[in-house]
Amino acid sequence: MELHRQMDAPRFASTLQRKMRAPAVLFLFIITISSITVRAQPSIADPQIDKIKQLSEEEKWVEIVRFAETDASPSAEVNYYYGLALARLERWSEATRAFRNGLKQTPGDKRFLLELAGVAFKQRKNTEAVEYLRRALRLDPADPYANDFLASLYFLQGNLEAALTYWIKVSKLRTAWPLWNSFSSSSNNRAGGTSLINLPSDAIGASVSGASV
Repeated sequence: MELHRQMDAPRFASTLQRKMRAPAVLFLFIITISSITVRAQPSIADPQIDKIKQLSEEEKWVEIVRFAETDASPSAEVNYYYGLALARLERWSEATRAFRNGLKQTPGDKRFLLELAGVAFKQRKNTEAVEYLRRALRLDPADPYANDFLASLYFLQGNLEAALTYWIKVSKLRTAWPLWNSFSSSSNNRAGGTSLINLPSDAIGASVSGASV
């Protein structure tokens, strides 16, 4: 009798393991299927965003401002294009507010920091622009525009050592990225928007000429 019990013990354990394994396998299967289903769902087009992007491509800044101001609770993307339009109209304080609102909504989106740097630079607030660029580079250290812009600002501030550090980094990025020339010639179309600054010549030239007035 005792021998029979000893022989049945492994069989019982094996049966128990199979019974416990089945729900676990089923659970994993359900999770996997759910994940695939979620990934397979197509992104829903937003007619509002499509319209504002089209207006941006046509450089209809006043229309973008009117369009965005009819939105009682604009999304981060609307705030981005709203800020771009306001900046193009040189409404600096309003552009800053729009970009800051968008940054609050999406703190990980470097576009807002880059555009805030551009707005600050246009107002000759170079120290503020540097801080925005440093924050952008914390999000994406390899961003070529941010590195080039920051190097240019350090150069203008007389910090040649810092400028050289970032321009060396830009040089390495240029070597590693064969499409650099294409990027630098069309940087005003960065991230689907319209940059205020073409670098480095635009940044340095504009500031030097402004300082000589």
